[in-house]
Amino acid sequence: MKAISGTHMRSVEAAAIQQGLVDSWAMMTIAGEALAREAEAFRDCGAFFAVLAGKGNNAGDGFVAAKSLFERGCRVKIFHTCPASEFKGDALRAWSQLPDGIERAAELHAADLKGAVVIDALLGTGFSGTLKEPWLHWINLVNYLNLPVVAADLPSGLDADDGEVRGGAAVRADVTVTFGFPKTGMLTGRGPELCGRIRVVDIGLPDDLPDASVMRIVPCTGLADVRRSLSLHPVEFDTYKQKRGHVAVIGGSRDYPSAPFLTAEAALRAGAGLVTVYVPASMEIVCAPPKALIVKRLPDDGNGVFSAKSAEALDLPPNVSAVAAGMGMNTAEETVPFLRKLMASAQCPLVLDADALNLTAKHPDLLHELGTATVITPHEGEMKRLEAAIGLKSGQKRVERAEALAKFTALHVVLKGVRTVVMSPNGLYALNLSGSPVLATAGSGDILSGIVAALALASDSLFTAAKNGVFVHGMLGELDAPFAGRGVIADDLLARIPGAFDYIRKGGV
Repeated sequence: MKAISGTHMRSVEAAAIQQGLVDSWAMMTIAGEALAREAEAFRDCGAFFAVLAGKGNNAGDGFVAAKSLFERGCRVKIFHTCPASEFKGDALRAWSQLPDGIERAAELHAADLKGAVVIDALLGTGFSGTLKEPWLHWINLVNYLNLPVVAADLPSGLDADDGEVRGGAAVRADVTVTFGFPKTGMLTGRGPELCGRIRVVDIGLPDDLPDASVMRIVPCTGLADVRRSLSLHPVEFDTYKQKRGHVAVIGGSRDYPSAPFLTAEAALRAGAGLVTVYVPASMEIVCAPPKALIVKRLPDDGNGVFSAKSAEALDLPPNVSAVAAGMGMNTAEETVPFLRKLMASAQCPLVLDADALNLTAKHPDLLHELGTATVITPHEGEMKRLEAAIGLKSGQKRVERAEALAKFTALHVVLKGVRTVVMSPNGLYALNLSGSPVLATAGSGDILSGIVAALALASDSLFTAAKNGVFVHGMLGELDAPFAGRGVIADDLLARIPGAFDYIRKGGV
């Protein structure tokens, strides 16, 4: 999937319509219906839907959504910034088809929005300059009231090209339903903050974009990409556990005994046939691991951390097809020989996270032990420590930082955060479109490592496994509730893994 600028999007739509590849009214209908479907997930969050409409095609999308929601039994009220006489083309057509039961008003006050779920259809991707009234007042009012918001195509006031807010204000959305392609402004500047969750709707535009050589295109990983990729590697009906692959998870310490078991269960649920967890022998297991896991204890020095003794005993069986290591490992100096042995001996895809990265930052020569079939998954703090250790700059943009680290180390890099960057050593990259604040919790990254390791067993490349794993992990934060942000812990995410794969298989239905 590609993210393109608002300018590029308009040229794509115009060219597709001119060539007869798509019909403008059909595109508006698809967009509005999809907007209604996503908005309906918020039905229990308010007493009615308030559609805030400008006068362009963005308003038309909102009118189609209003009609669809009304026909589904929802109460809907439209607030429009301009007289109906100013609507033109498809927007006028959508307005004329609105049922009589939909309330309409040309003014907006705080009392009008009490109990509302807002559909933001005020401004489209072509907005630039300074916001005028009543647009500025309406946007500030929505943000002030902290209402649930579903944005049509792009939060009003956000620059579709660079993610800046120059007009004075921009809508803060909980979910943005964007049409055709994601817009580059959703991924940069204030875009990640203001767009919330992103849903991309296929409105029939061709993938071969006109003027692609001169326009900025940002590669992304979306639902359609992962669905297509996973369909190429389905679980065969006559498979068996050894054929599905064996993941070794190596981690844990006296201070963090449960972390590797989050990774291991995630790998099992993401499709591995067998998972073996290696932990220090004197580490107390304080959780209740799934009975399907194999647990092996490696001798240590009696203090609950891997050591040179552990390194001597480490002998991964030949049927191990992927390794995930580092979660909860601790950064004790006696662990360095063990990590060195692990790095040098792994003959299969290796996913390194957490303390494996922190120890590497302390001993950057460890990087020389790694093969190219390695994925490192730093969060911001771990990234800064690695950059400092090898002399890379931290002040650049996230994509540039991930690229610099991947090229320096010749490894695949997953730079975690909002719109996680997945970068290959040769500069191929993608920004992830899934995720929510639910994932900002202890242990979430351990689960990601397990999913990536499991997908490495059945992917055409490590880059693909990392992209797909990051997207699936992001979906764990989007299932169940539109406002989930509190009350969910990493343990809860594990049970969502089957549902995430099912959601992807069904194409988001």
